[in-house]
Amino acid sequence: MNIISVDAYLEEQPQRGERYIARFSPQDTQDHVLYSLAGAYISGKYPLISPLYNNGKFTNFLKESSGYQLSYFYKKNGVFVLEPKAYYEDCAFLCHPWSYNLFHWVTEGLPQLFLFESIGFAGKYIITQTGPFIKESLALLGISTDRLIEYTGPLTVKNLYVAECFNFNKLFKFTSAIDLLRNTFLGASRPPSPPPRTRLYIARRHNRKIANEKELINLLEPYGFQTLYMEDFSFAEQIAIAAKADTLLGPHGAGFVYSLFMPPRSTVVELFSRNYVNFCYMPIVRHLRHKYIPIPESFFIDDLGPLYLEGGRDITPDLGVVQTVLQGHLGG
Repeated sequence: MNIISVDAYLEEQPQRGERYIARFSPQDTQDHVLYSLAGAYISGKYPLISPLYNNGKFTNFLKESSGYQLSYFYKKNGVFVLEPKAYYEDCAFLCHPWSYNLFHWVTEGLPQLFLFESIGFAGKYIITQTGPFIKESLALLGISTDRLIEYTGPLTVKNLYVAECFNFNKLFKFTSAIDLLRNTFLGASRPPSPPPRTRLYIARRHNRKIANEKELINLLEPYGFQTLYMEDFSFAEQIAIAAKADTLLGPHGAGFVYSLFMPPRSTVVELFSRNYVNFCYMPIVRHLRHKYIPIPESFFIDDLGPLYLEGGRDITPDLGVVQTVLQGHLGG
């Protein structure tokens, strides 16, 4: 079993697909390539795409699949060919890596959808089964539920559309995608009148919570922070809330994707574990010229503990450092 790119596959089998060129904006200087494949089999927990030949067989998997670290996945899990549960005509693949996560969906999945729509694609979208934000965001874009297929197991597609790999780091180069996301969703969700400015503390219920959260909230209250669990609101409501905020603070997580909808030059304060620091929001905060302040836990040598990537552990921010930041940047 080989792992190849769509380009390599179409070099060998040019009659089995087509290439399309798309851009986020007419001002872009670099193209994105989309493909349609004549026959594809989709399978696996993290859906893997296999081009089908005329005899219904396949020998390759595509790099444009959503299998995370494909080679490792194959060695660990093996490859099992199961009978497809369903057959479809024209579909576009949006089950990209981590698409069940809000941040990755907004910064990686939705840009691909914009590209598919720009070439006039009118078929169905294959999406992952996850929280409501995927369907709610698509509804705001006018994508009806009858154009959605929730992936639940192996299926075969007569004409499958796939996009070249796009991850959040590409937003550094394609800032037009940031503008497109921002303007489209603010247009669908924003209150008609200029909103008052608020300060938000986005809390987490599950992993990567703030261990000393009660003390942190007590510290934030004099500065006018509102504590919110964004999952308590619809996607449209979440955007409207973010559009009213000029300060966003919380533990590292998908909630910082709402910095995309804040007014330019807002303040973003991100709390990190000492074991896991990930500046994945830099393309957004840089483009919108937000004041970005990362605060990791203390790094005193006698307090380090095991140093390894543990992205889900709770965070205990140094409240003295937080207060110094608040005083310096927010006054009071």
